[in-house]
This record gives sequence, C-alpha cells and structure tokens, in this order.
Amino acid sequence: MPVPPSIRSAPKPPTRRSAPEPPDRLSLPEPPHTLSAPEPPLSVSLPAMPARVSSLAPPNNVLLPVVPFR
Repeated sequence: MPVPPSIRSAPKPPTRRSAPEPPDRLSLPEPPHTLSAPEPPLSVSLPAMPARVSSLAPPNNVLLPVVPFR
C-alpha cells in the first residue's frame, strides 16, 4: 500500500516544478525592455521632425503674411 502513496507524492514535486511560473512574470518585465528599445527610434524621429520643420520653413513664411491678413 505504501507504493500508491509514494506515486501520489511523486506527482506533487512536478506540481511544484510548475511553480516556476514566476519566471514567466520575469518575462513580463522583458516587454518593457523592448519598449525601451523603441524609445531610441523615437528620439531619432525627433531630429527628423526638425528636418521636416526646416522643409516647412518656406510654408511658414507664407503663413506669416497670412497672419497679418487677419
């Protein structure tokens, strides 16, 4: 009879092995790391914006005369 209990105790350790789910929570912090990666691209897009603003400079000159028009 002690054999069946030992078998039941055997499945219990595997259940504890499934407890390593916390590592999954650690994987959740990983996504934030990926978000930090996109941040550099955003900073790159910021310089790109000024470049576009410089190209918009001519249109801005046209808008200046429009403002006095009001």
